[in-house]
Amino acid sequence: MGLARELVSDFLEPLPDAANLWKFNVERSSDRREYRLFCEGGEFLMYGKVARDCRRVEIFMYDPSERNAKTLYGSCRPAFILTANQDKTDWRLLQDRCDCCRHCPAGEQRACSSCGGRGKEILRAKHSNLEVGDGINHCMDVSVPASGPMDEEHRFVSKMPVWNEKVECLVLDFKGRKIQASAKNFQLALEHDESERVVCQYGKLDNDNFGLDFRYPLTVSQAFGLALTTILWE
Repeated sequence: MGLARELVSDFLEPLPDAANLWKFNVERSSDRREYRLFCEGGEFLMYGKVARDCRRVEIFMYDPSERNAKTLYGSCRPAFILTANQDKTDWRLLQDRCDCCRHCPAGEQRACSSCGGRGKEILRAKHSNLEVGDGINHCMDVSVPASGPMDEEHRFVSKMPVWNEKVECLVLDFKGRKIQASAKNFQLALEHDESERVVCQYGKLDNDNFGLDFRYPLTVSQAFGLALTTILWE
């Protein structure tokens, strides 16, 4: 997979539709303030920085720890911004600016015909809790606005786990992944899809590493944003 990190638009295009989920990995820093998204093969894709109040995550296309990215990473110029309400139950993912505005020289920025110089909402997620068996499951209702006149809004809901008496916890079947129990684990399916075909799944691999797998119609930025909304799930 080749994505040009200079262009935000590359992260707004859904991956090709496929029978299997596209696999990615998320690494979390020990202080839980930084998240990095990698392709399955190890190529860096995106960097997320969590604000102190945990109600804002700024997402960049360059990793500030990479030597050759020092001049490209700008702490005041995120590609995407994830924000939450006061209760941290409603999350919105915004594209900060279009590529035209992002690469406009300082002092020459002006409202463009593409985005008007303003952020564009590309995802909204609402969190809730539901009792399942003897446990409490974190749930997510997601809406993705139409990306163009030929597209339509997509809505996704949490796939419910089942209570496993043997291990005494809620479990989901993460096919192709060896997942550890975690409150942050989730799977999403299209709303009203009786087959409950998984469109996105996020699961703990070890202490600070998670598997993030998804398919069409989600984009890389949307899937990473959904994973980051779980930062407070315990």
